[in-house]
Amino acid sequence: MLDPDRVSNILFLHAGALGDFVLALHLVAAARRRFSQSRIDGVVRCPLAKWAAREGMLETARDPDSVGAHALHAEPVRDDSPIARLVRGSDLVISFLGEAYTVIGQNLQTLCYGRSINIGPTASAGALLAGRHVTEQWRRDIASAGLALDVASRHLFRRESDAGREPSVIVHPGSGGRSKCCPLAVLEAAVCRLRDGGRRVSWMIGPVEMDLYGPGYAAKLADTAPVICEESIDAAADCVQGAAAFVGNDAGMTHLAAACGVRTVAVFGPTDPAVWRPLGPDVEVVQFDFEMRGVDASSVAQRIADAASGPCRNRWGSSLNR
Repeated sequence: MLDPDRVSNILFLHAGALGDFVLALHLVAAARRRFSQSRIDGVVRCPLAKWAAREGMLETARDPDSVGAHALHAEPVRDDSPIARLVRGSDLVISFLGEAYTVIGQNLQTLCYGRSINIGPTASAGALLAGRHVTEQWRRDIASAGLALDVASRHLFRRESDAGREPSVIVHPGSGGRSKCCPLAVLEAAVCRLRDGGRRVSWMIGPVEMDLYGPGYAAKLADTAPVICEESIDAAADCVQGAAAFVGNDAGMTHLAAACGVRTVAVFGPTDPAVWRPLGPDVEVVQFDFEMRGVDASSVAQRIADAASGPCRNRWGSSLNR
């Protein structure tokens, strides 16, 4: 077992997208609780990493290209590369770049003078079959490597106060893939119900949605509520952090909202929320067939609106042990 008194520098390596990055931060937060006197530096591909560092989750956040992380793919690994120096200077490396048997995993174990823990970033077949949350899979993988962490469904980032301003509900209609996007008509109906109930509602979109749906998309959304167009992921994160409630698909911003402690309604279609649901203290999952087979759109829209008006039931509870 690792002695907390002997772990001063922890290096966190991650190359996944926003949602996976936020979920992985729950393990980083658990490591910070375990090694409370240690610094945690990140080499992270996700563009939100610097925002996470600004919020205190990491001491520093470097892009993998800036430290020559590609060197980890080489056999044998160059021990004079910047990434090699970072690894050698760490007492503990927590890598989400692949298991210990991969080239990267073997290189990290060769370079690290302390302990290197190497995790497969995707949900395993066993986790999918058991309906086990991916963070619980990661926790178990880390435990099998000799490090016990307490991973709980709690907020990671401070939530901006609503004092002095009217609480708002943000609805984010996008996702990384069309198959994970709730039918827009359902979200539009939910927005109308929230608005008619006296809530201040705004759509939030970014470059991904504009590229996916075209220049007329914002105008269509504006028929039901004001539209916030955020070009910067940091600005979008600030906006989400200050919301009273957030409605979104199985997407990165939904995970971020939950991690900020914002009341979060996660709308799931084909993916399994038991494995991929956002983690936070105030989360409700609404799942239905996005093909709308046997689905009453009006009832689903009302359920989404009711959940956003909350408080959410958090029907998955706080424990990830299944």
